[in-house]
Amino acid sequence: MLLFATGLIVVAGLFFASVLLVASGGGEGTPKPQPFYLGPKKTLVDTIRGKSPLYFANPFAGRGFWLDLVRVSHGASGPQLVAYQITVPGTKDCNVKWKQQRKAYVDCHGDSVPAAALDQYKLTFPESGARRGGVIIDLRKKIPGAESVTNTTVPAATTIPAAGG
Repeated sequence: MLLFATGLIVVAGLFFASVLLVASGGGEGTPKPQPFYLGPKKTLVDTIRGKSPLYFANPFAGRGFWLDLVRVSHGASGPQLVAYQITVPGTKDCNVKWKQQRKAYVDCHGDSVPAAALDQYKLTFPESGARRGGVIIDLRKKIPGAESVTNTTVPAATTIPAAGG
């Protein structure tokens, strides 16, 4: 009877290990970064307008990013979605966080960082197919920030405050 119970435990353990192996990508390590779908554009815009920028973890085991709305001063038709890299340009590990009380991005030292100073990731907005009306991000394609973090001039793009704030 003891051998039977031990055998069942071993079989259950092997089954559990195989499920974990399949669920984690078959033991191939971290998948290579590629563009991925964030969700419907309207839903994301409405959520950001109603609350604050949205933080997304990186599904490829890298650093996450902030999805935000900005007003672009060069004639764009309304607020634009942008995806900000979480790391302050020129640093390796000083990450920005959104502070709702200050309505600003704040670095690892507690200093405000202009949104325009942050590097961005490329976003695309499919107009046809299964992802029509959605937002796709490509974490392999970075767009440099518009100004240096130490520049105190008014940024070309400004973050839109959340509703009610």
